[in-house]
Amino acid sequence: MEKLLFFEILEKYDEGEVKFADKYKILKPISADCIDIYQVYSVLEKYKDDRRLFSRSKMLQLFWNVYIYLCGIYIVCLEEEECNINDDRQPIFHQVGNKLKRIFNINSFEEDNIQETIFTQCVTFFEEFISKYIIDYATPEAFEASMVANFTVQNVFRKFLGKKLFSNFQLAIARCKKRIMIALDGFDTLSEDFRIETNFLLQKENEKDRIEGEKRAEFERLFYRSMVRAVEIMKCSKDPLVQDIHFCIVLPKDRLDQIETADRDISKVNFTDLSWDAIELLEVVVLRLEYIFSIPHRSDMDLWERLSVIMKKHLPAIPEEVGIEINGAVINIPLFEYLLRVSFWRPRDILKYYALLYNANQNMANPEANKIDMQTIKLIINNKADDIIKTEFLYEYDKVFLNISKVLLEFNGKNIILTGKELFDVLSKVSFITTFAFDCEQILNKIS
Repeated sequence: MEKLLFFEILEKYDEGEVKFADKYKILKPISADCIDIYQVYSVLEKYKDDRRLFSRSKMLQLFWNVYIYLCGIYIVCLEEEECNINDDRQPIFHQVGNKLKRIFNINSFEEDNIQETIFTQCVTFFEEFISKYIIDYATPEAFEASMVANFTVQNVFRKFLGKKLFSNFQLAIARCKKRIMIALDGFDTLSEDFRIETNFLLQKENEKDRIEGEKRAEFERLFYRSMVRAVEIMKCSKDPLVQDIHFCIVLPKDRLDQIETADRDISKVNFTDLSWDAIELLEVVVLRLEYIFSIPHRSDMDLWERLSVIMKKHLPAIPEEVGIEINGAVINIPLFEYLLRVSFWRPRDILKYYALLYNANQNMANPEANKIDMQTIKLIINNKADDIIKTEFLYEYDKVFLNISKVLLEFNGKNIILTGKELFDVLSKVSFITTFAFDCEQILNKIS
């Protein structure tokens, strides 16, 4: 299941008589491609002299609060624009929406670039508050302490909306019966570009470049850690808007690992793995193949029987079992189980294998009468396995574990199962170049 599909299913979720639309406002998943990490890095570097008063972590938490808050306001205003709010609160939401539209210079919240616009405006709000408005909260008696006390997302939006409209907006939000779902996914293009440049600097011989690379790597760890912290703190907030927000944030495993190296307490946060067991994978594959081949669902048959029907009818040249050698004896196992052995248990991995096998079946002159030999089947699968290892493992981690391929080559020719001493011998001879926060010269940290 792709993550985008996960949000589509979430929106259509129906638990008996309770539907997603009954509990939540419009679902507008945020693509993390719209989160320009370069903009935030540039702003924080500009105000690095203010860190005695506001640490980088404190600034980033405020930034994420502003971003989440504005996303919540956007969803409420979109609901009003689509005429889903018809009571006495409508004029207030309409007024707030019009104020946003004037700033964005748009006619509708359904504009193509609205997500990028929201993010850029957040950076503007954030920078203006730091550079212009926070000083307004300073008192002669406690100059610095009064600024720290007022370094809040509510004050950012009081400046934007005005005190009266902001207060009316909060009162109106407090009466909402539906919650807001902030859904975030898709950490790819911009953040990957930032990482690639950082990694390039980390591997430079020039000390100035390496120091800049280390600073950027630290910033990236803190950037995503602050997002998680902001969400965690917001869940306990008394603010009417934030109280109505639920979060569904999909983080790639490599970024979660990176966050955990910078903050061990992050493991106490409630994360859920998006994963599948073998039976769930089998069901996904069978349902997908039935859909592709227009096969009616058979409730009188189990999953194995349904898969067998598909194989016999549409992939007759592909054997349903594969022989593997165990302790000198050849044991036949189902083809599906063999595919699990050469995958990372992702549905798309398994479906890629079936696509290749279907193609091989179609290339047979008479697939109904002839089976493709076992060696050819294994060759087809193993060649694709190399590609899956690169795309789903190496390319997934080589932006945080920069020389992962070189480290893996150190195990070439070794036994699959190593003793503790053998493992230590290999790891002690190879350097780990990573963007993790801990020292990767130590053997135990390498194992971690």
